[in-house]
Amino acid sequence: MNTRLIITLLNIPRVGKKTTNKLLKFELPKQLNILQIKELFIRAKHLNKEINIPSNESIEEGIKKAEKIIEKSNKLNIGYITILDKEFPQKLKFIKNPPPIIYYKGNKECIFNDKSIAIIGSRKANEHSLKVSYRLAEIFTSDEFIIISGLAKGCDEFAHKGCINSKGKTIAVLPCGLDTIYPKSNEFLADEILKYDGCLISEYQVDTEVQKNNLIERDRIQSALSQCVLIVEASIDSGTMHTANYAIEQNKILACYQNPNILNINMGGNEKLIKENKAIIISNKNEINDLKYKINANINIKVDNNINTSNDILQLSFL
Repeated sequence: MNTRLIITLLNIPRVGKKTTNKLLKFELPKQLNILQIKELFIRAKHLNKEINIPSNESIEEGIKKAEKIIEKSNKLNIGYITILDKEFPQKLKFIKNPPPIIYYKGNKECIFNDKSIAIIGSRKANEHSLKVSYRLAEIFTSDEFIIISGLAKGCDEFAHKGCINSKGKTIAVLPCGLDTIYPKSNEFLADEILKYDGCLISEYQVDTEVQKNNLIERDRIQSALSQCVLIVEASIDSGTMHTANYAIEQNKILACYQNPNILNINMGGNEKLIKENKAIIISNKNEINDLKYKINANINIKVDNNINTSNDILQLSFL
């Protein structure tokens, strides 16, 4: 009932996530019909004049769309968890503008694992940064971290690959419905994530195409699911900076890779965050160990101090 109600509300014209979350604070309909859903809007409007009461036709449209979405999701083995469900992850529930529902494909237990780190960066990253992203994912995977990223080309893609290479579990947060993969060139990688017991998640229902705003919105999900956001390479105007800002807003640990010996890398975003003391520096194995302890101190987990490399990241021997 909760699932059908929430999907219905989200598919009523001009009703979005924010309005849906407001409506869910009221006594909910016992039956999913036009009359009771309309009554929900009327009750809510008494306390919030900004809420618009939809027409009967609009509510009926939402009900019909919801049935089709549920049917298609079930057919594609796409699961869903609503904000009203007991198992809805707490780390998503209390962020600003929380998703009323999340869709998932694969091992949903990954979502609940608190030992997690988002490794992200530019889509047009330098070859060095791609190697760093891959290797950092391997290092954290070896200590049984869940690796979170956005399946985008560049640093995200290589973080997923580094995790899979170490037979770890990784979560890809998509900016579209899970009936499609974005970008299409990473369809095989998405299959590999599922093969190695990882998970694809999205707050967007099936048949939702990628919009620019979706790319920004999904960044708050990447941050929220993680204990730490680690930026490998980001220019000042990079989309990665949105995730950095969400991490700061959500009081997450924020770290940036830094290597002053490597030239021709546009890391203005990294430098800005470090200069403003908003992020800690990651440039060698000791700093990685320190970061691991900071993360695990938040969740009271003891970790192995050994990283499978004998040299400093600055020397690139870890690649």
